[in-house]
Amino acid sequence: MTALDRTFIKAFRRRETEADCQRPPEQVSGESPAEVAPRLADADSDVDSKADAEVVPLTATSPDWQWPAICDELLRGAAEGFESVAAELEALAACGKKSVVALAGSQTGVGCTSVYLTLARTLAARAAQPVLLIEANRARPALCDQLQVTGHEARSPHKLGESGLAIVSLADAAAEISNLVAGLADEYPLILIDAGCIADPMDAPALWAAGVVGTTILVDFDDRESGQRNVIVESLAKQSDMFLGVIETRREDLGAEIAPPRMMG
Repeated sequence: MTALDRTFIKAFRRRETEADCQRPPEQVSGESPAEVAPRLADADSDVDSKADAEVVPLTATSPDWQWPAICDELLRGAAEGFESVAAELEALAACGKKSVVALAGSQTGVGCTSVYLTLARTLAARAAQPVLLIEANRARPALCDQLQVTGHEARSPHKLGESGLAIVSLADAAAEISNLVAGLADEYPLILIDAGCIADPMDAPALWAAGVVGTTILVDFDDRESGQRNVIVESLAKQSDMFLGVIETRREDLGAEIAPPRMMG
């Protein structure tokens, strides 16, 4: 089980230069307590590897497509926090900078996919611009299943009903991400990546090594010791142009045994 305790981006914010575009009126830094969300079902699950993605014409999901229930549960307790983060990402994309955004979990089981899905839904509701979702979590790829996109549909960018979003799953994100982004960047000003766990070398670290991630958001437990988190954050800040901050989840709601994360080199 997982739930958001707070959904604001807090602390460890990396300040961009004045040359970067102007921020939106609402800020995502600083602490502002949010109502505790209801207990949620874990979005992580093991599924088969997806085939290689190709940049081909989009297909569409059935008219009765719906967002996973987990998004409703998170938004009931933390809509304001997600709106604030979405506004920040839209502002970055509007000025053409840092528009490839990766969400990474500090370790498996922190609820990264749940947070990712809810942020994607928030962006879709705002309808400011088309958004491409990329599943790059090879260790525990749950995103496509949660969005009811399976089989051959996940091999190419696939429209999610009338949401203004599309999703593609990459079997080898590090090898495929550069070509995919280059081919679709004009159509999708904002690209959101589910990067998986930073402790798994075939997921998030490989993506940053490809050099296409502009902005990174960390999903971490709210009780992470500050020294441990600083190590994680410093590593992430070196890998991307901008480290936006941390979205926290509650460890006690996960109901799983937790192992210490391995730090990236």
